[in-house]
Amino acid sequence: MTVHDEYGYDDRLKNIIQAAYQQTGREVVVLIDEYDAPMLDSIHKPELQDQIRDRIRNLFSPLKAQSDYLRFVFLTGISKFSQLSVFSELNNLNILTFDPEYEGICGITEDELMTQLKPDIEWLSEAISQYKPMTYDETVAELKRMYDGYHFSRQMTDVYNPWSLFYAFEKGWIDNYWFSTGTPSSLINLLRTGRMDMARLEHLEADMTQFDAHDPRPLYAVRLNVNTGKRTIDSYTVEQMRH
Repeated sequence: MTVHDEYGYDDRLKNIIQAAYQQTGREVVVLIDEYDAPMLDSIHKPELQDQIRDRIRNLFSPLKAQSDYLRFVFLTGISKFSQLSVFSELNNLNILTFDPEYEGICGITEDELMTQLKPDIEWLSEAISQYKPMTYDETVAELKRMYDGYHFSRQMTDVYNPWSLFYAFEKGWIDNYWFSTGTPSSLINLLRTGRMDMARLEHLEADMTQFDAHDPRPLYAVRLNVNTGKRTIDSYTVEQMRH
């Protein structure tokens, strides 16, 4: 593959897309993981955020213009910077965060656990029983207590933490494995700057539209906690639509 090494990440991305299309004759799939990581890591530095925001926006700018060469574009991240013009170049995004159809995409649903992973639960129960009595039903209950509780849509489907769940199956023991992966630095930075009041995060009610607003204060802290898995939605009220 020949790619012209022009100045600027946006030009490089554009050239990569066109080169891939020209050499294969097939439309290109673009996958961008954790697009928001630089902005989250600098959330306590507004001036640096402005610079990073411009770089990210410029990086995304070729994607819309290259639509003839693209089949699919998928971006992942734990925050939506909708109010900061990051996506000004991509105004036709389909946000899946709270879409019921995709609510289990980032974890293991209870139905999947009790069907496809049933043999793993049986093995885990036997492994734990070498050290203390643990029936199959008790193992299921302990897995639910430790790893269940994530909700991402109005259907309130229970989604289990995949990292902890599979780690428990690998180690033959149920423990707090998710904690060992660390706490997102963005949360620590918010705590250090006094922009997050942990007391206000308990039993707080928020409208779904507020999850679109970029505000490094209480509501933004709530959204960041939910999207990083440190907090979850424990109830969902659907109001009657107004005409």
